[in-house]
Amino acid sequence: IVFAEKAGCDEAWREALKGWDVMESKIVNEWTAQARAEGEAKGEAKGEAKGIVGSLLRVLEGRFKEVPDELRTAIRGIKDATRLNACIDLAIRSRSLRLFRQKAGL
Repeated sequence: IVFAEKAGCDEAWREALKGWDVMESKIVNEWTAQARAEGEAKGEAKGEAKGIVGSLLRVLEGRFKEVPDELRTAIRGIKDATRLNACIDLAIRSRSLRLFRQKAGL
């Protein structure tokens, strides 16, 4: 029925399949499982990045006391965990907030 719908003949298939006791499709179940796994992976990555953002901001606040709002916004816009971790390393090694921003491209 999924493909029949795409071809514009799903009603004919629905009629032809009346009375059949088919409630599941192995293929559709595979698609659903794949979509669920991808969604979970994206959610985990988002959660990981969010935690790293918090850590980065704490490091910056600890080293430089005040973190400007525009820098906070720029940091929150980074979704790549690898880049965020690199920014933490930069924050630890940078002598000033200006140098951190320059090296981090923020």
